[in-house]
Amino acid sequence: MDLKLFILKVFEIIKGTLIGKVIIALISGGLSLIGASPFFDKYISAILLKYLSIEASDPSISIGIFLIVIAVALAIWERKNQMSIEIKKLDMASNKTSRPIIDLCHKGISVKEIEPQKIFIDIPYCSGKNANAYNVKLESAVITPLQDALIYTSRFGDTFPDDITLSYETGKAMHYSLHPFTLESALNSYIVVKGNYSDAAGSFYNVFDVFKFSKPTNSWVRTLGSEDLKIRNFVQGSAK
Repeated sequence: MDLKLFILKVFEIIKGTLIGKVIIALISGGLSLIGASPFFDKYISAILLKYLSIEASDPSISIGIFLIVIAVALAIWERKNQMSIEIKKLDMASNKTSRPIIDLCHKGISVKEIEPQKIFIDIPYCSGKNANAYNVKLESAVITPLQDALIYTSRFGDTFPDDITLSYETGKAMHYSLHPFTLESALNSYIVVKGNYSDAAGSFYNVFDVFKFSKPTNSWVRTLGSEDLKIRNFVQGSAK
């Protein structure tokens, strides 16, 4: 790249900013003075006379060099500011801890009838790909609709042991059996998981998931809207 292309590239970078426009104006004025351009007689001498009461009929090489020196100093100052901003952005990005997200592992919830009137429930949780989850404490409950009311078929209890870490590859399951309980009743019930976990920096996050069985997908899915709110209100109200 020759000098001309280099200068054009520099101008292209700085021309969009206010300080860039000032730098370009100073360099243009300085070069005009040094080169004895007609630009001097038409603009520079008129500005000096009007605002500074200085008569300058001939181009001044010293003034031109002075303007270029100021432009170079401003360019260096602006570059240092930009580098400082970029360094701060990099520091913020490196210090920012990714928030882990925990969810059902890929295989999802499993509810099976292992004996007549005896149901086995398996609820596996894993962390997302972005970060591991630490100090995970989860517990689950089964809530069953009964006419116009809701009842606990299985209340919250049996939280995770201490210092449980979840990764994307390695999960931890809550599993237990209910008896007497039919498979039909289980598939018409809600499974609620609540608790908390932390990230690598020690910040804690809460978990409150409500699942129901979806016949079209033949899997357990999260509840939505008013149905989700109804279960949440029931759990929160029963905890008082």
